[in-house]
Amino acid sequence: MRGNTTRAKVPYLLKGIVFGNGGRALSSWYTTKKNGRRYRYYVPQRDAKEHAGASGLPRLPAAELESAVLDQRRAILRAPNLLGDMLPQAIKLDPTPDEAKITVAMTRAM
Repeated sequence: MRGNTTRAKVPYLLKGIVFGNGGRALSSWYTTKKNGRRYRYYVPQRDAKEHAGASGLPRLPAAELESAVLDQRRAILRAPNLLGDMLPQAIKLDPTPDEAKITVAMTRAM
């Protein structure tokens, strides 16, 4: 039960969708210092299961990795040709949306 409570309190945006070398998922990990400050990381599964440093890869600070991924996502969504590429695909799935609705939806997603 304790694990479920901890997971609910510690958000990891990329949990289950970031992978290290060899195709293994990175595990969410955190440490709490004596002052109560919590540091969040993504670590190779091998390090989480065996010992720190077993994989030879560094711990990745969660805030930095998540920020970099969100920045890339924003850049992709802002690409001028993206809307032109996506509109025909969206119309195939649902003929009712128009360009304005899709533009609003993409803006909200950023």
